[in-house]
Amino acid sequence: MMNKKELNFWFNRIIRLLLHPSQEWDKIREEPTEKNTLFRKFFIPFCVTVAVAVWFISLLWLNFFYALGYALIHLASNLLGTYVVVLLISEYLNGKSLDAENTALNLTVFSAAIFLFFHSLSGAFGNNFMGQLTDLLSLIFLRTLYTGIYATTELTTNQKTNLFIITSLAIIFIPVILHKLLMILFHIPALNV
Repeated sequence: MMNKKELNFWFNRIIRLLLHPSQEWDKIREEPTEKNTLFRKFFIPFCVTVAVAVWFISLLWLNFFYALGYALIHLASNLLGTYVVVLLISEYLNGKSLDAENTALNLTVFSAAIFLFFHSLSGAFGNNFMGQLTDLLSLIFLRTLYTGIYATTELTTNQKTNLFIITSLAIIFIPVILHKLLMILFHIPALNV
């Protein structure tokens, strides 16, 4: 469980990544990163918080159990999808970067957090103005990812471009595809409000 100080730290980190990504990536690059700590202290609580928000917002359109199922599917697809992206990007960076695992972890987790926050809210709001707006806002993660790649890696320009394309497409598509598959598997209706 996170205490108030840790919660404030992670919340401020995401805000700074949105507003001043270059300066925040410089700080992240200097910090030692442990996979379990970043997932356990930041990403899992973040995904749970997003799932709770999705559940409450979905209650406006769906009955209790469908909204709960929808939120749990968001939780599972966000966690599992991001973990798969971390593994994919670690493998891509292996041999190209000195600290491939930590670089992939930081780039993926922090960029995916921004995308998944807005994208999950978009799904909860449904197919209306707020849903469309938050879906468009989810693409702001591209700026954070791009800045992070150039601030934290010592790759060639071509490799940085490839990393940007691979990571951004993986962050967008892997959790979304998992989400759609779980929706089909558990017969949760699509939100077309």
